[in-house]
Amino acid sequence: MEIRHDGTPYTAAVVCSTTDNPDGAWTLHIVDEDGQMTEALMQWPVTAAPLPLLSRYDALALIGFAPIEGGVAAWAWREGCGENGGSYWVGSTAVRPLTAEEKAHGARAVQALLDS
Repeated sequence: MEIRHDGTPYTAAVVCSTTDNPDGAWTLHIVDEDGQMTEALMQWPVTAAPLPLLSRYDALALIGFAPIEGGVAAWAWREGCGENGGSYWVGSTAVRPLTAEEKAHGARAVQALLDS
């Protein structure tokens, strides 16, 4: 799936699946309007439930996205059973591309950290 930064609506999904990952690590995906999901764009080697909010926001920023609505309540959670009997837990929220200003601010913050 190709991710376009042209205003196309997307959903971010963080997934903890013992079907896809027996260790239960969390992965970050982007999902389009048709339900097509990217391969894992980020992975965390932890099984804490749920994955911390700031970790999710930082990961989204690294791939050029931000949540449309902020806060814990903006994330919808569901759990289920996969085809092979493994379990999964998914958190999702609507996302948008970062603005040029947000990208510039992030770059300045990273540079300041590297300079310190």
